[in-house]
Amino acid sequence: RPTIDQIWGGMYKCISYVNNILENLEGHDDSSLPLYNVYKAECLALITAHLEKYPCMTRTDYCYMTGHDKKRALKELNAFIKKGILMRYGAGKQVVYAKKM
Repeated sequence: RPTIDQIWGGMYKCISYVNNILENLEGHDDSSLPLYNVYKAECLALITAHLEKYPCMTRTDYCYMTGHDKKRALKELNAFIKKGILMRYGAGKQVVYAKKM
């Protein structure tokens, strides 16, 4: 179990870093930041790779992974749904998020 927790912790930390980069890119575009499209593509590729390896997560998993509170986590997860990256399955406490098919 400790090994699994360490692996998940590392993945969560990686996605947390990616989310911070994406959040900081929001106020920029390719005219104000020359490598904007490269940074954004790399971040989204890392998220996609994580979702291919671990195709399902809960909001609690995402909170643990990013260090965000429930409200911010839900906002980001809903943004991923809107962008077509994730799908939501279930209702209430049984909701899980998975890679959109």
